[in-house]
Amino acid sequence: MAIMKINKTRTLLYHDGPVLFVGQDSVNTSYLCLLIEKTDDRDKYLCVPISLTRLRSVMVGDIDLRGVFEKPEVQSYYSLDVADAAPDDLTLNPIGRENLDEGWFPNPGTYLLNIPEQVKTEVIAKEAAAENTAIVHLSLSPPESISDHVISTPVLVKGLLLFQNIVRVSFKRAIKAMPREVRTKLDMPDNYLTEVFAFSPSSFKIHLRAKTYAGVLGRADIERGLELMDDIVRLADDPDKTLEQLRQNRGHVANYYIKLLEFIIENNSPVSYSWTSPHLKRVNTYSIHKMQALPIYEKVLAMKELGTEVIEFAGEFTKVDIERNMWTVKNDEDEKHYSGGMKEPGTSLRGVIAGIQKYKFTLEERSEESEVTGKEIYSYLLVSYQKL
Repeated sequence: MAIMKINKTRTLLYHDGPVLFVGQDSVNTSYLCLLIEKTDDRDKYLCVPISLTRLRSVMVGDIDLRGVFEKPEVQSYYSLDVADAAPDDLTLNPIGRENLDEGWFPNPGTYLLNIPEQVKTEVIAKEAAAENTAIVHLSLSPPESISDHVISTPVLVKGLLLFQNIVRVSFKRAIKAMPREVRTKLDMPDNYLTEVFAFSPSSFKIHLRAKTYAGVLGRADIERGLELMDDIVRLADDPDKTLEQLRQNRGHVANYYIKLLEFIIENNSPVSYSWTSPHLKRVNTYSIHKMQALPIYEKVLAMKELGTEVIEFAGEFTKVDIERNMWTVKNDEDEKHYSGGMKEPGTSLRGVIAGIQKYKFTLEERSEESEVTGKEIYSYLLVSYQKL
């Protein structure tokens, strides 16, 4: 019998060393390997052959980990000892079924996307304490990352940007009802922006931290956005409840969530994230994969108004172009100017008094990202205006 050796590995779960990894032998057979014993001088793993199709199902949460080890596709089991002195000598040793200890198998209902939180809690909690702010671990798993430790640059960049934008617009929505003085103080980029400061070893789990430190009580301002995002993502198994939550958060929040669904579907890439803050005693973990995203996306496609932000304020016209039906108005509260066209093209601006008369305006705000810079480009339509 030929000696089988692992010559290529990719870690799926790491905690003071690989806990779960995929290995390949010289003929490109893949094995899923689970840590079952750890001593001072060696780590022992239980390994089973696994096809890329089944591995994909594990990665997106369609199959739990116990099922993989309890009922492998090929009824073959192997042990793998990794000694500190010889980390490159990864030789697979056959194990008879009669010699298996079922205590080695993961608990029923243990999925890779929602591994029991002990490992995640320890790592993230330590980082939150050390950085004194909110910490997020974001995971992307496109198809190319399964057999090889590789990810498309556009997918990585777009996934990161989407996540950041959802947090940003969720934060702004969360503070929208606050008094103007409080809202103005909070609505600063540093309160909702994140920065990458680490990666988990051998994975595409990206470690993000909030740009501002937590307050005296250990709470970071960015949590307001993360909590609102959680309220939507946690409903991924229920399209109707997700739709209701999106209705309550119509506009930019709904728009970016729909873009996240598109990203997951187009790239066949599950997205999962975990986060905590110095004052929390838990880690919040949520995920969404293609089979969850599809039925939600089908429902929201028929409701295009979900992605439209409605803005209402008192102010005045500063410019009016009657021939082209174009306008510029100023918000009295923050003195911000808006320009655009009419919601109903046939509506006339004749009779509008600029610079003197106060009006109540209702605008629709839409946003698109520039393909070149990634910056948001806003456009506005005037829905209605009434004299005050």
